[in-house]
Amino acid sequence: MRAFSFLSTDRHVAGGLLLVAFIFIAIFAEAPRDEAMRFGVKGRAPSNSPIVIALGEWRHLFADLCRASGLRQKLAVLFGPS
Repeated sequence: MRAFSFLSTDRHVAGGLLLVAFIFIAIFAEAPRDEAMRFGVKGRAPSNSPIVIALGEWRHLFADLCRASGLRQKLAVLFGPS
């Protein structure tokens, strides 16, 4: 069993430092001045209800699944690109 040392190298340290650096870059990135900031799922009406936010996209997916005709289109709705 080797003794713990601050000088010992760990392969995960570099990944952790990069992750922290990327988080700080994302937090302090400047927002575009010519665009209004909008959050949420694109193309859907905004809501303040956490239930609607959490389950709303599942409802839309189920509606798209019901509209699809045939097994191939249903699989495309479930597993295809959006």
